[in-house]
Amino acid sequence: EKVAYERRVREQKLRVEMMEVRRENASYIAQVEAGKKLDHIEQRQRRRQDKQGGGNKDAGQETKRRKIKQKKPFEGDKKAGVSLFI
Repeated sequence: EKVAYERRVREQKLRVEMMEVRRENASYIAQVEAGKKLDHIEQRQRRRQDKQGGGNKDAGQETKRRKIKQKKPFEGDKKAGVSLFI
């Protein structure tokens, strides 16, 4: 009985360890794949710059700025005298 219990405990520990290893492996693979995608994107950008004749290497490091149109904040119903501000 004691031997069977120890065997079950050992098997459970082994299962837990295998699950952790699989999780770590999947995380590592996901990070490697993401790195490959980023490298490919950078290569494409460099090739595109070379085709355009913009051989400036610093141009690839600049971040693009996008204009985002913001909505005006809601101030309440002015006719009814209702306001969010107290």
